[in-house]
Amino acid sequence: MSSEQLTKGLPLFDHYPHTAGHYGGDTDMEAADKMERSGSAATLRSNVLKLLAIHKEGLTADEAAEILGEILGSIRPRFSELKKRKLLVDTGIRRPSSNGNNQRVLKLAE
Repeated sequence: MSSEQLTKGLPLFDHYPHTAGHYGGDTDMEAADKMERSGSAATLRSNVLKLLAIHKEGLTADEAAEILGEILGSIRPRFSELKKRKLLVDTGIRRPSSNGNNQRVLKLAE
């Protein structure tokens, strides 16, 4: 399936960060398209916002994924989209991620 067929009627990358983005590969585009068309991405973005409304001090994507019972690969992109939309801000705090690297703690923008 060509990239034009996958994005027909919904050029996903052109609407990032309001829709799931991709890096242009066929599997990336398929995954982004599936996340948006199923409503999963919107639901996860909403769940992240609700969670951060409770955890006012902020969370890392790893922490949010664990609390929500979701895989990190579904939550980290939602954090990026919400930050790009200026709905989340960097607290300046860093905590180790599941792989030991420092990860930003983000919170709701005021």
